[in-house]
Amino acid sequence: MAEERAQRHLAAILAADVVGYARLMEQDEADTFARLRAHRKELFEPEIEKHQGRVFKLMGDGLLAEFGSVVDAVECAVVLQRGMAERNKGIAADRRIDIRIGVNLGDVIVEGEDRHGEGVNIAARLQELAEPGGIWISQQTFDQVETKLDLAYEDRGEHLVKNIVKAIHAYRVAGEGGRAKRRLPKMRRPKLAVIAGALTALVVISGTAAWYWTGEDPALALPTGPSIAVLQFSNLSESSDDIVFGIGLTEEIITALSRFSNLVVFSRQSTKKFPAETADPREVGRELGANFVLTGSIRRSGDQLRVIVSLVDAKGAVPLWSEVFNPILTNADSYFAVQDAITEQIVGTIASADAPLFREGMKGLREKRPESLEAYECVLLSIWVFEDFSEEMHLRARDCLERAVRLAPNYALAWAHLAQMYFEEYKYGWNALPDPIGRARSAVRRALEIDRNEQYAHYINALLLYTCEASFDPYYAEAEAAIKLNPNDAMVLADLGLWMIYSGEWERGRPLVAKAKILNPLHPDWYHWAFFLDHYRKGEYREALEVQLRMNQPTNPGIQVGLAAVYGQLGEMKKAQATRAAAPSFFEDPRPWFVRRTFSDDLLEPLMEGLRKGGIDVPPRSAVPSPSC
Repeated sequence: MAEERAQRHLAAILAADVVGYARLMEQDEADTFARLRAHRKELFEPEIEKHQGRVFKLMGDGLLAEFGSVVDAVECAVVLQRGMAERNKGIAADRRIDIRIGVNLGDVIVEGEDRHGEGVNIAARLQELAEPGGIWISQQTFDQVETKLDLAYEDRGEHLVKNIVKAIHAYRVAGEGGRAKRRLPKMRRPKLAVIAGALTALVVISGTAAWYWTGEDPALALPTGPSIAVLQFSNLSESSDDIVFGIGLTEEIITALSRFSNLVVFSRQSTKKFPAETADPREVGRELGANFVLTGSIRRSGDQLRVIVSLVDAKGAVPLWSEVFNPILTNADSYFAVQDAITEQIVGTIASADAPLFREGMKGLREKRPESLEAYECVLLSIWVFEDFSEEMHLRARDCLERAVRLAPNYALAWAHLAQMYFEEYKYGWNALPDPIGRARSAVRRALEIDRNEQYAHYINALLLYTCEASFDPYYAEAEAAIKLNPNDAMVLADLGLWMIYSGEWERGRPLVAKAKILNPLHPDWYHWAFFLDHYRKGEYREALEVQLRMNQPTNPGIQVGLAAVYGQLGEMKKAQATRAAAPSFFEDPRPWFVRRTFSDDLLEPLMEGLRKGGIDVPPRSAVPSPSC
């Protein structure tokens, strides 16, 4: 039998090491260990993750991390050294913890979660050459980052180092003017190589998908053109109810733009933190990596709507285009005319309006619009309801959507959102009426009869197939159809990926959630749930807890049960009991929440075991009513 070929891939490796570690440990072992652990937990690990990296090896005096993008790796190194300089202020010279860092771009050998080979060895040797507080990089690294980061470099020539046959050419990062910034390439495509690299790294780290979502598949490909952040439109109307129009218009423009493969469009969850009336476009551009920022406001008085829109180049806050629209809202057509005009102006300004994709995309969007403005408002409400998702808001959205499909019986998107509200009845037990799954399936069938290309209908139908079918294969196929219709919808990607993980298909689900996190940099906390579950199932309880603590979800039963379970696994019984005391109803019978989401026993029972270890009584398996499918 032929020897199995080692798996390899290209990666950026960051090697970090403590200068004088043995001396520091000899002086005060407990203090050095505690301070070093604090640096790792509070600075190194968060920054490496923030820069789309992954620590794959920890040593007593250092670490090795892998990045999909060499730009991310060098930028992270700069941030780490700047952070260490801040932490060392006011500390005596003989007690300072100084770090040396080496970065190399090279071929690595994959062995489970570990990495080996010359690509790793060169990074380690560069770290040894660096001075305390310094960063040394290889020639391959320098070639990639020279024009992409605002850094100064010093050519340190060639060096013969241990266990490397050929001399390595090294450069020292000699300085940076404040925060390391990426230069905008001439084609106005910031961060896209970085984003693609980060996604590749995440896919590689999570394993090669055996099914549809592989590294080469279009579903995981990121857009390759200029990027835009659409800020939530300000509501200047007297009525607070008109906030729905602002949110709806924002969401609709983002959805329309995200269909174009030559635009990177950030999710509204990432942009809503920036108030349109006060946001500095340069700050938005820096934080999200956006080339362009769209701001706007809406004022509604009776049937009169006034929309003011401005498109700005984020780098210099330079206005590119602005317009005022004053339609009379006699019907939905006038509202959609404003939306189309804004979308066409944006695409025409920053992309190519002559592209067939643009014409066909806009044509497809226009064909889906309802004639009833009231029906459209109900769809907007069902989008807004998730801003403060509660039983009361769920009822309001469900009732409105039931009215919408009576007013516009051929409005596929309204039927799809209504199916979702029925499905939420089943998931949360809110405002429950008989047979929520049956009603959801009827509504989604109607949506797909009207429009086979309505992405949201395929998305909801996938969740229903997951819930009702004995095999997960129909879910996989329908999820594929939904993502193909708009592979840049972050929420759909994240949710379908999460349900994929519930089914036990980790290598199918994680890359989807990873891509969603990239498209939605300021994503909701629940995106982290996928990675918490992954660490928990592997017995990596400290890592699971670190992820868990990033999720501020006090009203989510599953996440709170997960928090108590990981505390139990770590032997922190008081914290497990405190979690239970904060939401006792979640723990009366914790299984149904997970059973409704079809968690496998391999995933569910270890969570229940964690609760028991935390001193929390877990009732015997209860009979959860099967949905009427």
